[in-house]
Amino acid sequence: MEREERKQIEALPKIELHLHLEGCVTSRTLRTLCEKNHQRLPPHLQDGEAHQFGTFAEFVYSYHRICQAIVHEQDLALVIADVAAYLKRNNILYAELSWTPFLYLNKGFRFDAAMEVMNEALVIHHIAERVNFIIDVQRDHGLESGSYVYQHVFAARKDLH
Repeated sequence: MEREERKQIEALPKIELHLHLEGCVTSRTLRTLCEKNHQRLPPHLQDGEAHQFGTFAEFVYSYHRICQAIVHEQDLALVIADVAAYLKRNNILYAELSWTPFLYLNKGFRFDAAMEVMNEALVIHHIAERVNFIIDVQRDHGLESGSYVYQHVFAARKDLH
């Protein structure tokens, strides 16, 4: 593909129907979170350069480290800032943003507080009307984890947009 064609395609408006919250975290934000929350930065991300994953195991390890670096509900505001930059950079008009509360509820997060932080950040970055959240329930954690997340989500639903 020629450069001009590529630029035209990149400029087209898009939608993203399968975007993971943690998948938008930049190396810079991950470094900030690791430093702030005293977490270990994955060795293959320490050089600060964009990284192509060599194996699925390396990808899963990186995803796990990102989740570990998010320690406080307020940390999610930094992640949403990366989401906003991703949407703007790629001319994405609408995105369905998937996240897994189970991981964070187990750390002591309050679901309603986490959603409040993320919704406020969406407003601050002028993308609230362009993003809807998908609550992911991990099947590999069993029925009990699904029920646990369900209870938290539906207890908070009256306060959610």
